[in-house]
Amino acid sequence: MLLDRCAEAGIRLSVDGGVLHVDAPDVLTVDLLLDELKEHKASILETLTASHNSHYPHNTPRPDDPRPDLTTDHRLWVYLLRWAWLDDNYDALGVLDGVRCCGARLEVRPTGALRIVAGGGYLGDWQHARQTWLLPHRDAIAGWLDAIAHGEHEVSERRAQRLERHHA
Repeated sequence: MLLDRCAEAGIRLSVDGGVLHVDAPDVLTVDLLLDELKEHKASILETLTASHNSHYPHNTPRPDDPRPDLTTDHRLWVYLLRWAWLDDNYDALGVLDGVRCCGARLEVRPTGALRIVAGGGYLGDWQHARQTWLLPHRDAIAGWLDAIAHGEHEVSERRAQRLERHHA
């Protein structure tokens, strides 16, 4: 995939106002992929600017990690995406799916808490993604990350509480 090759080469792609921005460690690196970037510009723009929840209509099947190739935190991303899905928070689910597609990682802090970080080779502008897409969902995401970090016991309790609310 072209986006993966760009990331491996240290090329960062971002979109601002419908314009594709290419940031690379050196001009030679961009020159090697320039023809392909031009050829696939429309699909790259579409991928990087797709609606944050376009992949998750309300009748979606249970979500999975869109980047299983990032194995160190794969299991944690499955849990996080499914928490958003279980809470019917499709906007947050789309945002999380989007940043994960671009290479976001879940970092385990020394305290055991989890936090979302850019990860090496993140495709796009991480600061923009954090401010524009993740920040509006901070409370919900923080709750899910906390539940995941505290293990299955709390997850089971929250699931039971949610079922009670739905049946009330």
